[in-house]
Amino acid sequence: AYARRAMSGRDMQHEDVIAKFGTPVLFIVGDQDRIGPIDQLQGLARQFASARVSVFEQTGHSTFAERPDRFNAELREFVLAAQGTASR
Repeated sequence: AYARRAMSGRDMQHEDVIAKFGTPVLFIVGDQDRIGPIDQLQGLARQFASARVSVFEQTGHSTFAERPDRFNAELREFVLAAQGTASR
């Protein structure tokens, strides 16, 4: 609740920054997340040149806590792939 109040009224449009962002991006979201709904993250991901959305079924907002093994495996895979891209 505090974060919502603190951020209310702030300009959250960052398309100018996103357009310049060249680093791969991974969004991990739970299909039951009420804080960052899937459709919002998918829309945001489309704004990046290199973004991927991974949806965890039967999971809420805390994917890292609710599904730590899968979260860590996907994050590791993403980082290793990004490192391979960066070294080229």
